[in-house]
Amino acid sequence: MLKSKTKIMMLIATAAISYNVMHTTKVKAEGTKDMVKNAGYRAYTEWTSNDTYANIPRQTKLNVFVNAGETINLGSSVIVSNPTKDYEIYVTKPNGTRTGYHVDKNTGLGYIDSVQKESAGPNPSSGGYTPITITADTSGVWKVEFRGSGKHADDPTEPGYYDSTGAATNKNTVDWDAKSVRASSAIQKVTDDFMAAQGNTIGAWDITVKDMTGNERKGRVFTSYVSLFVGKNSSINGTATTAASAEKVINSDFYVLTKDGYVYKTSMNGLDPNGFLFFSNNRGFVDSTSNMTLYHSVVEDKTAATNDGTSNTLKHILGNVSPQRPDVADTATDITHNVFFNYPSQDLPSNLSPEAIAPAVPQNFNFTGNTGTQSKTQLSNGGTFSFVSDKASSYRLVIDTDGTGGFNLATDKVIENVCIAGKNTVTWDGTDKSGKKLPVGTYSAHLIMKGGEYHFPMLDAEHNPFGIKVQLMNAPGYANPNDYTDKYKVYYDESNYTTSNNTTVNLNASSTAYNINPISALNGVDSSNGTNAYFQNFGDVKGIDTWTYFPGQAVDLTFEVTPTVSNFSKSGNEDTNITFAASDFINQFQAGTNNNLSKIQIISLPSNGQLKLNGTAVTLNQEITVDNLSNLVFVPNKDWNGNVSFDWIGSNGTVYSANTAKVNITVIPEYFTYRKTPIRFSKPIVHTNKTTLNFI
Repeated sequence: MLKSKTKIMMLIATAAISYNVMHTTKVKAEGTKDMVKNAGYRAYTEWTSNDTYANIPRQTKLNVFVNAGETINLGSSVIVSNPTKDYEIYVTKPNGTRTGYHVDKNTGLGYIDSVQKESAGPNPSSGGYTPITITADTSGVWKVEFRGSGKHADDPTEPGYYDSTGAATNKNTVDWDAKSVRASSAIQKVTDDFMAAQGNTIGAWDITVKDMTGNERKGRVFTSYVSLFVGKNSSINGTATTAASAEKVINSDFYVLTKDGYVYKTSMNGLDPNGFLFFSNNRGFVDSTSNMTLYHSVVEDKTAATNDGTSNTLKHILGNVSPQRPDVADTATDITHNVFFNYPSQDLPSNLSPEAIAPAVPQNFNFTGNTGTQSKTQLSNGGTFSFVSDKASSYRLVIDTDGTGGFNLATDKVIENVCIAGKNTVTWDGTDKSGKKLPVGTYSAHLIMKGGEYHFPMLDAEHNPFGIKVQLMNAPGYANPNDYTDKYKVYYDESNYTTSNNTTVNLNASSTAYNINPISALNGVDSSNGTNAYFQNFGDVKGIDTWTYFPGQAVDLTFEVTPTVSNFSKSGNEDTNITFAASDFINQFQAGTNNNLSKIQIISLPSNGQLKLNGTAVTLNQEITVDNLSNLVFVPNKDWNGNVSFDWIGSNGTVYSANTAKVNITVIPEYFTYRKTPIRFSKPIVHTNKTTLNFI
């Protein structure tokens, strides 16, 4: 990692935090204590005013659900540089009223200045800190912001930034740590003194909620994202190429609660990001050209970043791709999930913690070809799938294109995206997974709705030597969630790809230095021992996406890709039979790799004259094999001339073309026949206007 690089870690999800006035009874903290309890190295929480990553502000905004009469305990390791301009803690009530609170270093009020106080929580009699307490006068989601010691948006009149000593500085002249409001560039064990290293970050913070009887209510604090910074990468991991030679850095566990009620325990399992953005949503990264969920990891657009001086910030992602940002309000289809520091409390209201319900079976699953024919499409034309969903969700559509039978997410054509409540349409371009047009044949399609789709994008996480762990904790339909055999299944895809604007994205994941195995896990992989591990800075200035979901019951359908036939013309003289060759029809028949015309069918007959095969009149809908087409003739009516046609379709022996084609026949009048000798008349021809025409 370059010293000038700006980095962060963000955990993204919509948040709510409970605040309780804490008494002297012993309680457990909820905050950074939870992030460091599994040992490893400390990740410092960030709050900066002007810095962003992937256009997301590096500001950790916490929320808590609290009932009226409950109390909130608050503590922080920070004393702001300019207390007349700023506060260490801001609390916003559900009605929008915002109040600032000072941490007092002299009295110790709200001051967490040691690992011991962080661990013991708001319990001074047991070695903890003395909390700032707030009694909730209203029920709902309260918001809490912990500020670092540097300049913030609440003191916009102050020039420059504050550095780690509290001195005002000019942002453009300070060194990297002060400019980006970072902790000291030194990796720290979770048991080390965080005060000297926190710089302008927050080394420790706590939000502990107690009910009116004094009982702690854990699992109330959550956020849409957390911005974290370690200090630097592990020097051991800089050269490690296997887990055996690597070192675990961040060992935090987080609990992601999706907006439809699914809970996923997500373990960092030694992730080594220095600083990075981590967020949780239902789409990961989005191809902005097509508005399709990408289902790939991403890289920075270096050209665009160089042009506007934003290199190493992921402001620009190659291929017109963007992350689903956690600082942007949810829509019907784009959802940021909530990230908790403990298992979500069972007493959360249903709008924050709904019951996880298995996805409903999609209804009215149909396919229509681009020519409007139900269950059929012409070669190379593609078509539209449609279905009805009972609610806004996401779907997975698989077309069996690999010829092996069944549905394989790694080798078949897969289309996945979000959907709305009601009727949805999915456009298919007629290709297989590799982008080749499907040959003529009968194909099956398989559709499921997804429950709890959860993407875990990691922005700028250099090393992941042990792989992350994800566990679904509350699979619907299981009395014991552990009985769900796929509770650890996740998916990822680090292969190269092309975006909708035809940009080729090369992740270079096949390099042996990164030791990624497998490169793609499109059929899912067990993450109980860690997965999507990588080495040697593979994640640097990339967004690594891992995802999972609970699959619903499938519905299937079959459809045909049919040959195409084209019009052609024939001509002949009046009172002369017009013959056909097999090549006349073969040249106008296309069936892809199965491009052999086997037979035709006559769909309409000429209105003048007669089609005959081996001297016998052809009847409507008669089939004629390709070997017999040379015996087909058109016999015009005697003394008739003009234009006439008949319609036909072609088959490769398995399926007929969905479209019809015309044979356009021109019968040339006899007096148009070219003659070598002059035309002579025995007497003048008198025109009706009495003009005499003399011919020699």
